[in-house]
Order: sequence, then structure tokens, then C-alpha cells
Amino acid sequence: MESKEKIAKLILGKFRERSGRVGHFIMTRTYNHTVIPVLNPKEQNLFKDVANDLIDEGYIRYEIGKSGQEGFRLTEKGYERIYA
Repeated sequence: MESKEKIAKLILGKFRERSGRVGHFIMTRTYNHTVIPVLNPKEQNLFKDVANDLIDEGYIRYEIGKSGQEGFRLTEKGYERIYA
């Protein structure tokens, strides 16, 4: 589905934007303020599913950071996909 691929690119693109390396952490609130608002309502509903797909496929991990904030951590596989 085209929308799912677009959302996946936006999620991983945020790591690329920040020159993310393996282990880089981005809080979910960053996505709530920068990515989700640019999606149409249908895509907004897909965001969580796409994030879970990326987790299941090993590109990112969901974690609670040191400050207690929820977020995503870039894996080696995700790093390779972003910079391939």
C-alpha cells in the first residue's frame, strides 16, 4: 500500500534528517508534532500500524528513554535501510 510506504519513509526519514546512527533515539512526541500533522486522516490512523511493522521487521525498537519518554531507537538494520 502506497500510504504505508510513505509513512515508513517519514518515520525512518526523521532519523536520516538528524544524521541518526545505530542506537539513535527519537521521542514519539517528535513524530506527534512533525510527522503526524502532515498526514491525511486515513494515514494518521495507519501511523501506529506502520510503526509496529517497522518494529516487527527490526528497523526500529520501541523504548522508554532515560527521561521516561516513549520513543523509537534505530537498529543496525534500520541504519542500513536509511543509508543504503
